[in-house]
Amino acid sequence: MEPNNIKLSFGTARIYGNIVEIIIDEGTVFHQGSLKELFNLFDTHFPDENFGYISNRLNDYSIDLSPALYQSFHKNLTAVAALCYSEISYKNAMFEKAFYKHKPFDAFKDYDQAIKWIKTYL
Repeated sequence: MEPNNIKLSFGTARIYGNIVEIIIDEGTVFHQGSLKELFNLFDTHFPDENFGYISNRLNDYSIDLSPALYQSFHKNLTAVAALCYSEISYKNAMFEKAFYKHKPFDAFKDYDQAIKWIKTYL
């Protein structure tokens, strides 16, 4: 299945059925405004259906660790998988997991494992 690729102000979204994969651009700071744009994408493409989210950590970027960011969640989002390419990225994702309490969140080093895990929540 070919993905539906959508350019965002902070990166690229790839939508495969009911899975959305986000690749954030190198050097970006992901903040509350980025989250609002992401939620608008979710509302547009998944208004009445559940979906899974893969954070493809291909690039290095920063996340604003504000409580508001980690207390926000989309009603149709079922699970979040962080796909990591380095040990530091993996450790950062596991640190984020401690803040993300609303939906299942896990970190992976293998794309197929991330997809398989996400599908268990759809």
